[in-house]
Parts: sequence; structure tokens; C-alpha cells
Amino acid sequence: MADEKQRESTERTTQETEPDVSYAYANNTVFEGSIWDLKILFGELTASQLGPKGVDWHTVITMPWAVAKLMSYYIQVNLAVYEHQHGKIKIPQGMIPQPLSNPLDNESSNLLFARLEELRAEFLRNL
Repeated sequence: MADEKQRESTERTTQETEPDVSYAYANNTVFEGSIWDLKILFGELTASQLGPKGVDWHTVITMPWAVAKLMSYYIQVNLAVYEHQHGKIKIPQGMIPQPLSNPLDNESSNLLFARLEELRAEFLRNL
């Protein structure tokens, strides 16, 4: 309850100082990459099961890769602070990313696949 009041207070303060900022809630994302940038689609799984596959997709943000990389770091910082203050974030078993497969068998794809396996292992260690 206190967290909700703090969030509402922060939103009101931001809305007063940044009136053109829009607010939305998302519990689903889809990532699309290009040579230039990263596009993130945000949506909400709703009780009424709107949209394709039950998600109401409502916002798209596109950013350069450098911003995405910096954002990745700052998200990790914020997660570390949150978990330090409130404990580990629990992720339902069914939402834990499954192991990937490497359909190509060449040096380049093997290096990429090894890095992706490292990222998943690190994620699992931090659950």
C-alpha cells in the first residue's frame, strides 16, 4: 500500500512538471531489432483477453542500440536496489526462459549461442 501511494505521488509530481508525458501499464513486451535500433512493444494481458494472443498492445518505443545498452545497465541497477530493499523478485516457473537451441553449427553462431547460454545461466543464478 505504501509503495502504491509513493508511485501515485511520483506520477502526480511528474505529471505536474511534465504535462505531455503519457502513462501506461505493461506486463508483456516484444522486442524487435534492426541494424539501427531496438523496438520494444508494450502491452497488457487483460482479463478480457484483448488483442492477438490475449494481449492488448498499446505502446511502441524505438531507441538506438547505445541507449538500449545503457538502459539494460540501469534496469539491472534498479533491480539490485529493489531486491536489496524488498527481497528477491519471484518469477513463476512457467515464465522462466527456456533453454535455446543452436540451429546453425558454425563458429559465429556457436560463439553467440555460448553467450546466450551464459546470459540465461546468470539470470537463473539470480532468481
